[in-house]
Amino acid sequence: MCLLIATTGASKPSKKALKRAAVANPDGFGFAVIGDNKIYTYRSMDIGKTISEYFTARDEFPNGDSIFHLRITTHGETNVENCHPFIVNDDVVMGHNGMLPIKEDNGRSDTRIFAEDWLPEFDLGDLLDTQKGFQELETFASGSKLAFLNTSSLLRQSLYIVNERLGHWNEGVWYSNNSYKKNYGYSFGTYKPGSTYTGRSYYSSTPKDYQYVAGGAHSCDTVWSDEEAKWVDINEADFEYDYVNWLCRVCQTQHMIDLTEPGMDFCPECGSCWYCEKSYAECGCTVYEDDKTEF
Repeated sequence: MCLLIATTGASKPSKKALKRAAVANPDGFGFAVIGDNKIYTYRSMDIGKTISEYFTARDEFPNGDSIFHLRITTHGETNVENCHPFIVNDDVVMGHNGMLPIKEDNGRSDTRIFAEDWLPEFDLGDLLDTQKGFQELETFASGSKLAFLNTSSLLRQSLYIVNERLGHWNEGVWYSNNSYKKNYGYSFGTYKPGSTYTGRSYYSSTPKDYQYVAGGAHSCDTVWSDEEAKWVDINEADFEYDYVNWLCRVCQTQHMIDLTEPGMDFCPECGSCWYCEKSYAECGCTVYEDDKTEF
C-alpha cells in the first residue's frame, strides 16, 4: 500500500521506525524537507540511502516541515519515477497514501498522474485554503491521505494533510497507518459494543483457521501466545455480529467495517479484497450479502 509520514518543526521519525516500515513498504522511497524557504526532495529505491539523506537534510534544516514516503506498488511500474513525493510546481510537492480514482497510464501511477497532470490545472489556493475546496479534495481522495509541503506566500500553510483524521500523530509525527510499528502478528475480530470479543489471529502472515475467544475488549494490535489463547474451530463459530474490527493485511490500516453495508468487500484505503487480498481490479471473489458475516 504505502506509508506517508509528515513532520512539523523539530519532530522526526526514528531510523528504526523507517527501517521497519520499509519491510512492509519496499517499492521505493522519498522525502521532502523545507529549508531556507526552498523544498529539498530526494527519491531512491534504496531505503538505506534515503534514510541517510533524510537525516542529513534534517540536521541541516532541523525545524523545517517534512514528508517521508515508503511505497507499495498498486498502480504503475515499480521505479524511482513513481516514488513520492511528486513536484506539483516550484513551490509545492505532495505525497499520497491510498488509491485515487485515476487509471494508470504508460506505467505512471495514479498519484503521479494526479500531481503532474491534474493538480496544475487547479488553483491551489482555492483547493487548499478554502473550506469548500479542501472538503472536495477530501471527498475526491476518500479513504486516502495526502500531504502537501509549500513554500509559496500565496498559500497560508507550509504543511497540509488531507484526511488527516485517517492517520494518527505519535510524538509529534503524523503517520498515515501503522506499518512503521513493531508487529509480531495480526488479529482480526468481530464484536458489538458491550459484547465479548471474538477474533481470528494470524501469525507471521500465515492464516490459522481458528478463532480466539476471550471476554472483555481487546485491540486489533493485541497479539496472544498459544498458551494464552483458547482456540476453537472457526467453522463451528457462531457469527452473529454486524461489525468487524479489521486490520488490512495489505496496507496494515485498521478499519471498523459494517458487514451489513453493500460494497464493503474491499479495504476502503487501499482497495484490497478482505478475502484474497488482491486489488479490486484483480479480485476474482464473489461475495454475496448473505455471506458478509463469514470469514
